[in-house]
Amino acid sequence: MIKTGAGRLSLTGSSAYTGGTELAAGELGIGHSHALGTGALTVTAADVKLAIEGNNLTVVNAIAIGGNGLAIDSGTSSNSVLAGVISGAGAVVAGGNGEVGLAGANTFSGGLAINSGRVFATGSNGARAIGTAAVTIAPSAVLEFRGVTAGAVNNTLGGDTVEFTNSTLALGGANTLQRFIVGSGARITASSTGALGGVSAAVTIGSGGELGISPLGTVAGTLEVKNGGKLIFNPMWRVNTSPMLTVDSAIIENGASISKSIPMPAR
Repeated sequence: MIKTGAGRLSLTGSSAYTGGTELAAGELGIGHSHALGTGALTVTAADVKLAIEGNNLTVVNAIAIGGNGLAIDSGTSSNSVLAGVISGAGAVVAGGNGEVGLAGANTFSGGLAINSGRVFATGSNGARAIGTAAVTIAPSAVLEFRGVTAGAVNNTLGGDTVEFTNSTLALGGANTLQRFIVGSGARITASSTGALGGVSAAVTIGSGGELGISPLGTVAGTLEVKNGGKLIFNPMWRVNTSPMLTVDSAIIENGASISKSIPMPAR
């Protein structure tokens, strides 16, 4: 199927065609997990849009964006996931008032821009779901890592809010964020000095969340550890008087935990 013309074509049924879909102009709406049949979606023009028109969709089709890039409109959708691999040299630009999930081992290299709404990376490939380049998060937009089982994120993250829920991740990069939120069930390790978002970031460790600090010289703007939250320092096996974490101010609630984990030296 080839989508042409400037308008929107909405596919709301379960399709069985096998030859793939070409998005050559305008907008393509999907309202069913199997709306695109069994083949890949190929983007062959710039300034086209894929619109999510349903809740709880899981779309497994591969998406080849080439150098054209792809805009994704989440509309008002909830908990819908693009689970196929998104590849190409172009950028993925997310908008809308809802949320869209990315779950493939994505290789697109033009960056991810979240202009509005929420994008969540999820599943066993969640650490790679955001592509290979920088992520920019517009004011009031959110990048969430939700249910990511393991991995390392070394992309540069910049902008408003990064949130972690029920995820186990190591985070590197020289990030510049406004908010860094470790939510319930998250086990996050900061593996670079700028992982937490830099000197302007408000870092919050919520109840049931855990943040580990590994490198010396890690910086953030403010720190709040809520009741039930855990902050763990993981120093190297050596004597060093340099601070591991520097913040402008901190709030540690009753019931919060701050501890030090001392690994055994290598033999």
